[in-house]
Amino acid sequence: MADSKGAVILLAILAVAGLGLSGYMFTMDLLTEDVEYVDDDSQNLKLVALWDDLDQNITNNPSYSTQYNFLVGYSNQLFLDSNYVNVINNTRFTLPTPGLYKINLDVLFNDISASRSYWAILKQNISNAAYFDRWETGTADFDPFHHVDSSVYIESVGGEDTYYEINGYSSMDDFWTSETVQTFNQLSIEYVIE
Repeated sequence: MADSKGAVILLAILAVAGLGLSGYMFTMDLLTEDVEYVDDDSQNLKLVALWDDLDQNITNNPSYSTQYNFLVGYSNQLFLDSNYVNVINNTRFTLPTPGLYKINLDVLFNDISASRSYWAILKQNISNAAYFDRWETGTADFDPFHHVDSSVYIESVGGEDTYYEINGYSSMDDFWTSETVQTFNQLSIEYVIE
């Protein structure tokens, strides 16, 4: 934008010399125009938690103890600001500071089968709070891998009574996080600064 404005200003200066006052007015309009503000929340996000090397966990909660209904576990903590995120175990966290949070999931699931439905769900206590992704496979030419790269926003009222977990769920078909390609597997939480 700045380069194109500079080129137009140069042409406008030449126009001033050739056209007189009309070129001057064009230049003044260009220099004094209002810049349109784009509301981009990426400038208002504070990273408060980051994990990689996500894996399937079927031991922390008996309600999610099968290969088709499991919790996503995170154990390799790269960053954690405990003012915003408290970790209860490697599948459960709380958001003690009230406000809006952006939760980002980047994970590769594998062993996907034909003619099945799959979900990546953010659980709030025992309820579905948001969906990172839902996908279905056809009967032919399906990929045994599925990459989820998605974000959800959650309004936290603070406190320790509300906890969150990420649930991988399928209609009776085993699948899991890919252990061979861990570079895809990352969970991050950002706090939206108002």
